[in-house]
Amino acid sequence: MPKTTKQKRGEIVYDLQKYGKNLIPQADFERTLGYNDVTHPTAIKLYTKQLIAEGYLIRIEGGFQLTNASLSDGIIIIKVRPSQHRGAVERGIEQALGQFKPLTTIELE
Repeated sequence: MPKTTKQKRGEIVYDLQKYGKNLIPQADFERTLGYNDVTHPTAIKLYTKQLIAEGYLIRIEGGFQLTNASLSDGIIIIKVRPSQHRGAVERGIEQALGQFKPLTTIELE
């Protein structure tokens, strides 16, 4: 299944998280875009504009900085009732979320 633009933006931010709240220099930002197959100048401008508009990045002097929201996790809790269906639900979730690697992790209790 082809990646959506939204998913690709998430993968770019995932790769940028190594900088934490530190400055992300323009050259490093563009290199990260390149790692994610965003290399055309028009595409670079589009992704940059979208990442800023959607609150993933803040433009600062010398480059960019990730927002607090981009550095935090979103958590989804799924409860299965009756519990006998847990195995089937886990397999379905793992299969569905496989397309979103490395953006998702599954922790089971």
